[in-house]
Amino acid sequence: MTSILNADLHCHSVVSDGTLTPEELAARASTNKVELWSLTDHDEIGGQHRAAAAAKAQGMRYLTGTEISVTFIGKTVHIVGLGFDPDDPGLKQGLLQTRGGRGLRAMEMSEGLAKVKRIFTPPRSTLANSIISLSCNSKDSRDSSFFSLR
Repeated sequence: MTSILNADLHCHSVVSDGTLTPEELAARASTNKVELWSLTDHDEIGGQHRAAAAAKAQGMRYLTGTEISVTFIGKTVHIVGLGFDPDDPGLKQGLLQTRGGRGLRAMEMSEGLAKVKRIFTPPRSTLANSIISLSCNSKDSRDSSFFSLR
């Protein structure tokens, strides 16, 4: 009989646009009997050491992860990257540059929301939650491809 590995290799924490800390996510994964876990924050690896320590404390194996946003010819896709060195300076610098483009996009989205009478200065998670409350049925619908304000 073949056993199936219970793995969760795609989740986001408050380090990017999630609502739970890496430690809370690890506890939730453990409760759900996850054996191999990865934190894949958007364009961010700042929570990797916390996530690895939390996974170890919960008795889970851990695989480093991130979800990298790539835009080419006006189309943005997200690529999940796994199993890297979270202290790699080149990776840190590259993700910092990727995150740098978000400020302008967030302001454009904020201006668009202001036009529909929702005014605020958003961190990414607040912006996503506001979009959800305005017109989405689930957090899975919050990606930029769903709600364009250009």
